Amino acid sequence: MNNPTRWRTPVLTQVILILMEYINLEPRFYSSEVVALALASYLSGLSSWRTCLPHSTLLYYLRRLSCVRYVVPVSGFYAVDETKIMVIRGSIIMCGL
Repeated sequence: MNNPTRWRTPVLTQVILILMEYINLEPRFYSSEVVALALASYLSGLSSWRTCLPHSTLLYYLRRLSCVRYVVPVSGFYAVDETKIMVIRGSIIMCGL
């Protein structure tokens, strides 16, 4: 049987690491790789109690990454979910993870 989360977790880990670097999120007590792997595992369906981080720490970083607001450059081609876009004073803002 083909397991879709087998390849999803490493790719999602890399995406989370890039996002953490982009928004300057640096964990204090854990490495960025450990936090990203725990978040990717949780988002792929693993229980929050079974990740390599404490439950409250995992939920803290999930909350920090879930409401990211940043400006997206308009030039070029992008695959964008239109439900997550806001226009404020002429600037395009993407919300959420």
